[in-house]
Amino acid sequence: MSDTQFNFEIKASKILLVLIATLHILAFIAALSNTLVVSVQFLLSGLILVHFGMQWQRYSIQIKPILLTYNPVSGWGLVINDLPVPIKILPSTIITPFMIIIYYQKRPACRSTESLVCFKDALLQSAYRQLFVQLKITGMQTELGGR
Repeated sequence: MSDTQFNFEIKASKILLVLIATLHILAFIAALSNTLVVSVQFLLSGLILVHFGMQWQRYSIQIKPILLTYNPVSGWGLVINDLPVPIKILPSTIITPFMIIIYYQKRPACRSTESLVCFKDALLQSAYRQLFVQLKITGMQTELGGR
């Protein structure tokens, strides 16, 4: 088996920012066009705007890209605060041609499930394709009784 290390540097996604903006605009319009008291409409609208600002800041100003790694010998890992953390990719991971949602658990014995969303524009096209293939291959290994 090859000892090749794959590094996937996941950056901020413009598609995700457009989706966040669209959903908040629709919620804002719904908050203003309902039949509630005007003060409640303004309160809801204000909360939606505050939430939009928080989400926009969270996803548009990504200081460090997320580094996901794969090595056939050691398996999957994340680099968090410049330290490698081994992870277990769960079978509930969703892989589509446009978006990958990775559900994982930190190893060795963490039971909490975390997720990582990667839109197609967050990686180079070749890196996205490689991540897609590696997740499919390792998922099949897991189903067949591998790691």
